[in-house]
Amino acid sequence: MKTLIVLSAMLFLITVGCKKDKENKPECRITSMTSPTGEDYVFTYNAEGKLVSTAIDGMSTINFTYNGNTVTSLYASGSYYNKTTYTINNNGQVSHSRTEYNTAGTNWAERVYEYTGAQVIKETLTKNGGFTSIRTYQWSNGNLQTMSINNSDNSWQTLTYEYYADKPYRTGDIQDWDRLMSGVEIFHSQNLLKKYTSTYQDNTTGTPIPVTEITNYSYEFDGDGKITSMTSSFGGNNQAYQYLYECK
Repeated sequence: MKTLIVLSAMLFLITVGCKKDKENKPECRITSMTSPTGEDYVFTYNAEGKLVSTAIDGMSTINFTYNGNTVTSLYASGSYYNKTTYTINNNGQVSHSRTEYNTAGTNWAERVYEYTGAQVIKETLTKNGGFTSIRTYQWSNGNLQTMSINNSDNSWQTLTYEYYADKPYRTGDIQDWDRLMSGVEIFHSQNLLKKYTSTYQDNTTGTPIPVTEITNYSYEFDGDGKITSMTSSFGGNNQAYQYLYECK
């Protein structure tokens, strides 16, 4: 009986210790990224931990504002203008977005997102000129497997994804870039992205010939498991991106 009590006490202490480790583990977020060409991206957050700006090499900045169930990103640099307003549903998912490419709002694109549970399954794009595009997403075991894009001009694209089965998704994955550049997250997979294959066919000019491109991704980690470097490899060209973090 004494042995059982001692073992129970040890298990209790181990369990409490694990909980404390999790509770005390700092929350880390990317504060800067350096591209292989030397461009610096600096990410700034508010007191709630929300991304409020992405500065691109000290030349231009994307600013993010939050108001109720909307998130707005504004990127204005010289003659370039891009303002996107995202509508967030009750599940915290992006349900609709509208992008305006001029200050008058006459050049625009709208997207409507549909979900099954936590996973986006369809995205419908409409542009002011009449162009439409439908993206369909297929998932397996928590990972996005394929994205199929069919456009109203009869062009199409198919993306297939492969993952590191032993590496869970975390900040710094290539799929995390959408959040860092837009302020919102449409999706992420359960595991780190390892490879994606893109097959595209343009049916608007000449003889339609599908073009296939393959990009591989590798990662380096620090002692805490944070991604410190992500390398993309395409056509024999390797490009490494370096991350710095702030942990609180």
